[in-house]
Amino acid sequence: MHIQPQAEGLDYYENIKVWHRALTKSGISTDVIHSSEAFNGYKIIIAPHLYLLDEETAERLQAFAAAGGTLILTHRSGVKDDNNVCVMAPLPGLLSACSGVRVTEYDPVGSDTIMIRDDQGNSYAASQWADVLELDTAQPVAVYAGSILCGKCSCYAKSLG
Repeated sequence: MHIQPQAEGLDYYENIKVWHRALTKSGISTDVIHSSEAFNGYKIIIAPHLYLLDEETAERLQAFAAAGGTLILTHRSGVKDDNNVCVMAPLPGLLSACSGVRVTEYDPVGSDTIMIRDDQGNSYAASQWADVLELDTAQPVAVYAGSILCGKCSCYAKSLG
């Protein structure tokens, strides 16, 4: 992530800290585990920036989701395998089946702001990255608003599969 930061202002460790702070401020207990550790006992796994992904971990995450667990992915998940070689499949690559989406376009917006509107009509400002998703088995919970991407499904979708 240091060699290819992907977008202006994108700092892998700072983004992970943002997730952790948001959860702990909301009173949600969190564990930070290695991807090789057991997933049993967890209801939710947040895998931010899962840029490098090996087949074993992908299979375990898919099994977790198939068993009813909630898997939260962020942008650039599944781009490369564990040897840092690009996966030649639409993102999120090995996790497409359990996510129910395919990334059809993406834009590293950096410090620019893009608006997102959720299914309740609330609007939020986002920066750093914009993924446009084609939904397979997922349902949208937010779309882009007020930009060239207006109305397209954003990086917020929930899988039903």
